[in-house]
Amino acid sequence: MRKKNIKLHDVDYLQNEKVRMKDRDKVEELINILVSGGKERLQVISDFDMTLTKQHENGNRCITSFGIFEFSHHLPPNYREKSRALFNKYYPIEVCHQMSVEDKIPHMIEWYKEAEKLLQGCHLTPEDIVEAVNETHTILRDGTEKMFETLEAAGIPVLVLSAGVGDVVAAVLRKHSVNQQNLTIVSNFLEFSQKGKVTILEGFKGECIHVFNKHTAGSGPNSHGE
Repeated sequence: MRKKNIKLHDVDYLQNEKVRMKDRDKVEELINILVSGGKERLQVISDFDMTLTKQHENGNRCITSFGIFEFSHHLPPNYREKSRALFNKYYPIEVCHQMSVEDKIPHMIEWYKEAEKLLQGCHLTPEDIVEAVNETHTILRDGTEKMFETLEAAGIPVLVLSAGVGDVVAAVLRKHSVNQQNLTIVSNFLEFSQKGKVTILEGFKGECIHVFNKHTAGSGPNSHGE
């Protein structure tokens, strides 16, 4: 028997006034394609910063995974100033509408290399990162935890692709009790070394994942299963 097509008016949360659709017919078509394919063929892929996390709260811009470091007392006092200077230099390039993606990419790579240099050599441990996350007001979007629970119960794999810091992404999700077996994070994970009793942050593992290449990132040193 042929399955009945789903209509947008049958989906309660799509009736919320905050849900805006440019092409309702196209959205309805895509929903029915997803449903007809069955859960066996479904995988959820999501960004992290400003997607799973909120962009603004009470008029204030929320902290990104890189921004967490600015609130860690384990980093040098001038880290925040230097990090903000990099943001002010490179973020306008990232969002510039007059530049092509190809022209932006070298600047994004340069930004990540400079951000990495600020972290290299710092006496920072994985536990310090978890501490910074737990002490910082990180906010997931409404319903995120429930979404992950539902996907895990249905056996749907989830891939979080982030151009941020993978260690922070993982710590934030764990903080909000998102620690499912079906979750894989592909991001910029940190590499540490041990010198005596001191843990040193060496930089990032593998090639940098930035905003314009994360959709092509695959498994390897940047991949981390929760």
